[in-house]
Amino acid sequence: MQISIPGMKRFNDAQKCSDDPSKLCVGWIGEYIAGIYNYAIGVVGILATITMMIGGVIWLTAGGNSSRIGEAQAWITSSVTGLLIALTSYMILYQINPDILKVFDGSLRIQFVEKVPDKEPLSTEGNPNNSQDCNNCVTLASGRYKDGNMINSDIAAKLNTVNTNGINWIVSEAYPPASQHQSKCHYNGMCADIGIRSD
Repeated sequence: MQISIPGMKRFNDAQKCSDDPSKLCVGWIGEYIAGIYNYAIGVVGILATITMMIGGVIWLTAGGNSSRIGEAQAWITSSVTGLLIALTSYMILYQINPDILKVFDGSLRIQFVEKVPDKEPLSTEGNPNNSQDCNNCVTLASGRYKDGNMINSDIAAKLNTVNTNGINWIVSEAYPPASQHQSKCHYNGMCADIGIRSD
């Protein structure tokens, strides 16, 4: 946490829960709340002491003035009342459960998600006429491609079979590819994008 509380040790890091490794147990939230509570009790005690001292100074300088003495008594009464409320709340919570502000394993459970490794960058290098990326590539027939005019010879034979069956098609992208593809087969001539022609 960016806001530190005086007197508190460093918070424990989130760890996998002992009873369920698929979740992270975050214990420092409970520690932080307990630290705020204990710090607040100390602040209340200091403020009560200061207000009681202010009331005492007012009483000492009242010089018998009843209104000033009444004001001093109000300061002292307020400080004692605030201190009693703070200590009573602490005592009540302690009587209910002494461990109420202690941190238990898994005070907050978060689903643990493994980091997904970054994908390898896609290779767009290579010369289609003399490239190890496109082995056994042949040139497509004229008018049968839009971007990239080479394809693996086995794929080319299958495309010719489609052509002889009377399907009017065009390769919209072969090797080398003109755009990025998730599949690496576009970068070695083993696949192509095909569209059916309407004319």
